[in-house]
Amino acid sequence: TDPDLRYMALSDLKNELKNGLKPRKGEKELIQSYLFELLDDPTSDVQGMAMQCLTLFITEAASASLAREAVSKLCELLGPKNNPRTIGRDQIILDSEAQAGGVRTAQSVAFLLLKSTLDGLPVRGNVTVAVVETLAKYLMSIGLSDSSKWGYHGMGVDSLELLRDALVKFQSPMAQFYDDIAQELLGMIDAPQTTRRKAAACMASLATVCSSELLSTILKSELIDPLSNQTMSTEKLSNRLQFLGAIAKSSAHRMEPEHLSIASDVIFSNMADLSSHDLDFFEGCLLTLESIVEKNSSEFVKKLDPTLELLTRCAKYDPNYMDGEDDVDEDEDESMLDDDLDSELIYESDDDDMSWKVRRAALRCVRSIVVSRIVPVDVMYDTLGLLLLSRLREREENVRVDLYATFALVLKEGGYANTKREAQGDPMVDSSDFADQTSESREKIDNIVLQIREAAPRLASTVKKDLAGKPGKTALSTVCVLQELASIDPEHMAGVLTPLIPELESCVTEQNVQVKSSILVLVSRLHLADVSIVPFLSLPLRAVKDRFYKISAQALQLCAKILSATHSGPPELKALSKDFAVSVHEISRERVVATKQDSEVRQAAIEVLGVCVANYAEVLGTQTASETVALLCQRLNSDVTVLAALREVDRIAESAMAGLLLPMVEELETTVTKLLRQKNVDVRRAALKALLDLVPELPRNADTELLREVAKVMTEDELRSTALALAVVTELVSTRKSNVVKAVADLAWDPFLKLASSSLPRGQILEAISSFLKALVENEGVDSALPVSRMVDDLSEIGVKQISDDKRLNARSTATCVSVLVRESRTGLHLLLTEDNLSILQGLDMEKSSSRRIFLLACIADLGRSAAGTKEAFPDQLQEIVLRILLDSNEE
Repeated sequence: TDPDLRYMALSDLKNELKNGLKPRKGEKELIQSYLFELLDDPTSDVQGMAMQCLTLFITEAASASLAREAVSKLCELLGPKNNPRTIGRDQIILDSEAQAGGVRTAQSVAFLLLKSTLDGLPVRGNVTVAVVETLAKYLMSIGLSDSSKWGYHGMGVDSLELLRDALVKFQSPMAQFYDDIAQELLGMIDAPQTTRRKAAACMASLATVCSSELLSTILKSELIDPLSNQTMSTEKLSNRLQFLGAIAKSSAHRMEPEHLSIASDVIFSNMADLSSHDLDFFEGCLLTLESIVEKNSSEFVKKLDPTLELLTRCAKYDPNYMDGEDDVDEDEDESMLDDDLDSELIYESDDDDMSWKVRRAALRCVRSIVVSRIVPVDVMYDTLGLLLLSRLREREENVRVDLYATFALVLKEGGYANTKREAQGDPMVDSSDFADQTSESREKIDNIVLQIREAAPRLASTVKKDLAGKPGKTALSTVCVLQELASIDPEHMAGVLTPLIPELESCVTEQNVQVKSSILVLVSRLHLADVSIVPFLSLPLRAVKDRFYKISAQALQLCAKILSATHSGPPELKALSKDFAVSVHEISRERVVATKQDSEVRQAAIEVLGVCVANYAEVLGTQTASETVALLCQRLNSDVTVLAALREVDRIAESAMAGLLLPMVEELETTVTKLLRQKNVDVRRAALKALLDLVPELPRNADTELLREVAKVMTEDELRSTALALAVVTELVSTRKSNVVKAVADLAWDPFLKLASSSLPRGQILEAISSFLKALVENEGVDSALPVSRMVDDLSEIGVKQISDDKRLNARSTATCVSVLVRESRTGLHLLLTEDNLSILQGLDMEKSSSRRIFLLACIADLGRSAAGTKEAFPDQLQEIVLRILLDSNEE
């Protein structure tokens, strides 16, 4: 009798079912029976837990027969009754009220259980087939198309939602019902709006999985042919266009071209006159047209001209504003762009005026045309671009959002074309990507950029009010347009956008997070290394102080990017950005040392500090710069900031301010060397990069310990870490000369041989190995512990074994290593052409196909490929041996 005990028992059962509980045969029936009884529990929490357990039981533990029985019971609860009833109470309680102690209706319980069961079932299986077939037979038996048979208001909507879920997920068991489903759905074409919308969604799902013959029948007999009926009412025509639009949105690529053509012609003919003011019909027609464009743009090209004419009229359709005529031209009345002189008529909104739906639908159709790229870029600007520019004074905010979003896409396409033009001729770019970049097309693209430049001031003036308005989607879409303008022509657009800085500053302070983030992206797309960026520096400086950590971190990252760019820019730019560097440095230091600070913000602040010290130390002053360096070294001891601090220490070591690291170089070497033992591969990689730049300044008494730790990294499978470890050892050998060769022989040579015998030596690794071997040869010394002959012998043994193990590709890399030693050595080819090796090459006293002989030929081949760099020609004896092998038909 205690509901808490029932709830805990159900909770335990739920956990067991999740963990794979498999009840015995008699127990399964008992569990299912108890769970159905608990659906009638007067306590909502117990009822809800019973629903979760029953869903899990059907999908995880029940047999096919039990699952079919359970679904049948649920269908009975969902099925036609004279009045809806509750489980356990007489009153009807909504689902949202169940948390407050009420109980769900029987129909609600059945619907939720069936929906969650369909969601939890696997795509295949006996239980799946039993559940789906039982549900489908029930849905077909209740007569979905006849609302008089529905047991309660909304039963049709619930049933259609279950039907759509089954169609989307379970194609195989539902295939036998496709014909019946199509008839039921077609019978709901003239149903009320809510039901009709659900039926159209089901028809769209059916169109994606049914046979082509059934789809053609549905389209031709029930949708396409009736569209030609001149006596059909506008309402019925609109209903059929709604179904057709739903099908086109999911399966226009499966529709016959003639069907698409007829549908388009019907839309054009019925929208030839917009004076009827049937706004819902016009909107439905445009949405159908949008679906056709999205899914079958290739066929739609044939109807492009009438479509553009229709969209132009619909985008300007505003019967309550200036009789639907175009906006006043800018040249005729420039004062209309001023905030103080805006006519109240232009921006006044009538709550009863719904013509904006037609304009918005037209703009969405324009957006689909832009995205599908069925219109050449120059034509797009001459038609769609001018159309959008003419609507910049759109008075409805909902429409302006789509207007700006569409205009941003048009600008993006122009920017893409301009980027292609600029990338042409780049040797790293495939020239076939620019086959269309003829002189004529390049001239068209230049004209596009010129058009954008001419339109930009007008656009910037128009959007000024939306930037200064209340937070919302309009401001966000406005900033997106400005982003695309900046991407196309960053140098020119900086001057155009400068008058908008007060509004942008206000947005950074008052608008929502998305708008603030978009403004920071906008600044990043401007030319950061040009003097024109200076007026915009106040924007990231304001955003750095934002209370939301994501914006602060993004702003700090942008500040670091700006400081790096301004340092490499003209001298006057660096002079103008000094105050900015000092301010950002001060804020970043506060963020780094703050006790309570988000890790993302702290890491971004560390990046700013590193950039400031590396590029603006003279502006900060020696003392401040030294204190900042000490702070960065201190952050190496924190797991949260170690990676960011390592990168900035490396940045300083690479810069002209590397001397600031000298007072703490010993402590720095100890700390960074320890970081090579970190499990995080990014930390190890950053530590190696920092050591590579610090090696010339490091004390020599710690070389042995450094070599020991670096040699451990050398044998890793991570390519970049291995290449960096080799580079560090190479730098040690180059700077310490013969003094470190013995340590290399003792600590690093064996790990190197292990690396050489692996499959890693390719590309970047092979280049690092070659540099390492060259450095060793150059610093061999008279009494070297690692003579070249030993290196050649060790690598040759590895190569011979690789040939024996049939690892020919690995052996070729090893042969490259040997040839590097031969080329760099003073003795040259004599290292390779010993008497024993010559005998082996001639095939004397051993099998001709020996592994050593093949490896020697591989070494000679590599030397031949780089013969221009050798100091001596190949001896005649070697040439005779190679030619004899080539001409001998018995050689492998």
